[in-house]
Amino acid sequence: MLKDIEVKRITLGELPTLLFYQLIYKYHVEQWDFVIMFDEKDQVLYVNNIISEEDTQKFLKIASWSRPGINDTDCPIAFERDYVYGTYGWKIWSILLSAYVSRQRAMEKERTQEKLKEIIPLIEREIEVTIDGDLPDIFDGRLAAGVSNAGREKDRGRDMHGCITGSDVKYVFYLGYLMGSGKIKNEKAEVKQDE
Repeated sequence: MLKDIEVKRITLGELPTLLFYQLIYKYHVEQWDFVIMFDEKDQVLYVNNIISEEDTQKFLKIASWSRPGINDTDCPIAFERDYVYGTYGWKIWSILLSAYVSRQRAMEKERTQEKLKEIIPLIEREIEVTIDGDLPDIFDGRLAAGVSNAGREKDRGRDMHGCITGSDVKYVFYLGYLMGSGKIKNEKAEVKQDE
C-alpha cells in the first residue's frame, strides 16, 4: 500500500544529492530558488524551511491528492492548485504535478494487483478444467501468436514511450473479446459479419 507523504522541512544543503541534481537539471530551478522537492522512492516532500506552514500544507494536499483530474477547473483543490501556480510558478507546480502523477500510477498499479488476485485464479481454474476435464482446449496458440505479431508490426517505428502495453497485447485482448462475444468462432477463426 502506498504510504502517506512525509514532510521534511530543510535547508538546501540538506537536500539529498540526487534530488538536488533533479531540482537543478530536471526542473531547472536555481539552487537559491529552492522551495520544494519530492522523493518518489521514499515518499518524502522536502520543503524549504523558510516556506510558511500554510503553504506547506497546500503543497502536501496537492501532492497527496488521490483522485484523478487535478487540472480540471472543478477540482475540489482548484484553489490550492491555482494559488501554488500563481505564487510559485510553473517549475514548482511541475514538481508537485510529478509527485501527483507518480502517486496516481502507484495507486493504479495497486488497484490492478487487487484485481489480479481475483482474475488469475479464474483463468487458472478454467485452464485446469480444460486440461483435467473432457472439455476441448479452445486456446489456439498459433492464432494468438499471429494476432500478437500483427499488433507488434503496427507498433514498429512508433514512439511507445509512456505506454504500459503495446498493440500486440491489445490485439490479443480484442481477439479474446471478439471470440467471447461470438463475432469470431474458434473452430476456424471464422469472422461473423454484422448484418
